[in-house]
Amino acid sequence: MIPRIIMGVLSVIDTFFIYKITIRRYNHIAGLSASLFFAVMPLTWMIRRVFLDNIETTFLLSSVLLCVYAKDQKGTTSIFIFISGILLGLSIFTKVPSFTFIPLVGLCVYLFGNKNIKNLLLWFVPVIAIPFLWPISAAFRGHFSIWLNNIISQTSGRERSILDAIMVVFRSDPLLSILSLIAIVFAIIKRDYFILLWILPYTILLTLINQMTFSYWSPIIPVFCIAIGVFISEMCLKIKKINMRKLAQISVIGSIGLFGLVSTSLLINTNVSYYQIQAASFVMKYINEDMKIPSNNVTVISGSSYSWLFKHVYGLENVFYNFYDPRPLITNKVILMADNYYKNSVRNLKGNEEAQRLEQLYNSTKSIAKFGNNTEFDYDKYPNYSLRYANRGGGSVDIRIN
Repeated sequence: MIPRIIMGVLSVIDTFFIYKITIRRYNHIAGLSASLFFAVMPLTWMIRRVFLDNIETTFLLSSVLLCVYAKDQKGTTSIFIFISGILLGLSIFTKVPSFTFIPLVGLCVYLFGNKNIKNLLLWFVPVIAIPFLWPISAAFRGHFSIWLNNIISQTSGRERSILDAIMVVFRSDPLLSILSLIAIVFAIIKRDYFILLWILPYTILLTLINQMTFSYWSPIIPVFCIAIGVFISEMCLKIKKINMRKLAQISVIGSIGLFGLVSTSLLINTNVSYYQIQAASFVMKYINEDMKIPSNNVTVISGSSYSWLFKHVYGLENVFYNFYDPRPLITNKVILMADNYYKNSVRNLKGNEEAQRLEQLYNSTKSIAKFGNNTEFDYDKYPNYSLRYANRGGGSVDIRIN
C-alpha cells in the first residue's frame, strides 16, 4: 500500500510539473490541456504503478522544470542548473536509457541559462558523475562482473520490437495514440526541438536494442500530452473571434478530458490482484495456525512480488528475496510459491545449480492451495486491453510445502 501511495503522490507531482513546464515553454492553454490529458487518459495509468520507469520520469520532469525556469532566477541561475544536473543524473542512475535525454535538457540549459558555457559544464558534471556511482560501487565491492552481467541480461532477453510496442499503446488508448501522432507530425512541421529531442533519441535507442516493454513508455508519455496540448492550443488560436476561440478550447479540452476520465475510472475500479492478496494471507495463516511451529523454523521461497511482504510487513526471518536468491536453506520446513516467475527463473537458470535446486524443491513438495485470477475480461474491448499488463505478480500461484 505504501509504495502505491508514493506512486500516487509522484503522479500528482508529475502532473503539476507538466503544467508548469508547458506554460513556461508554450502557453496556459497548452499547459492546461497537457496536464489534464496526463491526469485522466487511460494510457497514463501505468504512471500510477510501482515501476522504476515512473521514478525515472519524475526525476526527468523535475530536471526539465528547473532548466526552463533557470533564466528567471536572478543570482541563482547556476544553482537551478546544478540541481537540474543532479536530478537528471538521478534519472539516469534509476534507468540507464535516460541518458538519451541529455541533448534535450542540455539544450534547455544552454538556452535558458543565458547561453553560458560555464553553466552547461556545471550542469554536465553531476549528470555524468552520479550514474557512475553504480559501477564504481560494484567494482569497490568486488561485484563488477555481476553488475555487468545484469546490465547485459537486461538487453539480451526476449526481443520486443518498437512496432509491437506501438500496437500495444494504440490498443490501450487509441484516442491518445492518434492525437499524439498528429501532434508529433505538427511538431515536425513546426521544427519544435523541445518535443522532438524528448521523443526521438529515446525511441531510436529502444528501437536499436529491440527491447520495448509497456512500462518503457513512461518517460515519453508526458511529452505526448505536451505535444497534444500545443497542437490544440495552436489550432484554437487560428479562430479569430475570441468568444468562439474560448468555446472551442473549452469544448475540445473538456470532451477529451471527460472521455479519458470515464475510461480510466473503469480501469482503476477493476480489481485484478485480489487473488495475490488471498495467496499471501493464506501463507501467513498456514504458518501461524496450521504448521504449529515457530515462524523462524520455516523458509518461504517466492518471487519478489510476495517476498517483500513476508519480510518487511509480516517480519518473517527466513524469506528468499526471489527465486534467484542463492542462500542455503537453514530450515527443514519450506513453503514454495510457484508462479510464472518461478517457471521463468527455472528456464533462465537452466543448467545451473540454482535451477536444479528449484526443481528439486518443487518435486519434493506437495500442493496445498492454488490461487488465480478467475475473472474473465474481454481484452479486445476498450478500455480493457491494458488490464493484461496490470496483472503483474507472476499470475496464478501454486502454494506447496514439504
